[in-house]
Amino acid sequence: MKTARNGAALAVALALCAPAAATTVSLDQITTYCEGRAHANAMAYDARDRGIPLDSVLKQIKATVDDRATRAETIQITQDAYAATELSSYVNFHDVEMKRCVAQKKPELPMDDAAPTVLWRTPVRFPIGRNGNPHLGTVTVAVHLGTDSTVTEAKVARSSGFQDLDRAARQQAERWEYRTRIAGGQFYESDMLVPFTFGGSGVSQPIPMGIGASP
Repeated sequence: MKTARNGAALAVALALCAPAAATTVSLDQITTYCEGRAHANAMAYDARDRGIPLDSVLKQIKATVDDRATRAETIQITQDAYAATELSSYVNFHDVEMKRCVAQKKPELPMDDAAPTVLWRTPVRFPIGRNGNPHLGTVTVAVHLGTDSTVTEAKVARSSGFQDLDRAARQQAERWEYRTRIAGGQFYESDMLVPFTFGGSGVSQPIPMGIGASP
């Protein structure tokens, strides 16, 4: 059952992300942990929207998730989903939880000197042209990060020539989760140039290029 797989995945993720006595974790650990939470969150909303009774889902979680902490977290995720009013047909609950989780966990990353970086990016959704075919093009978005790593400005630095592609790239860049430049244990405002390539298959491979501000 999908609920069982969710619980098992979350159990592994939690174990990887919470080593004993650790004060910092790696980005890979955070990503693994948050992917487990995001997947469980999306599946809980899906079960709710398909009319599966909450009691049935909770019973399955209790029967399949052995770790007590993981079981409690999975139950809480599921109960929250069933209590919400949004529909999964209108909201991507995997992405919503992934961004929230990475933002919550990123203070646990090491404070080593580092250029601004992307911690998590949404899968790029690109618009279809008026003739029903996808546009092709590359857009470069300039992103400015505040000292709290939030996006304070995102604007098109190099246009694709298509307004819908430019708008889609800017909106995607605004939704990503970042970490601003770190120097001497302090956060500084910084800038990034983020190129998006929209190919015929709709697959984009953005490569962030940091140009961090000096302290």
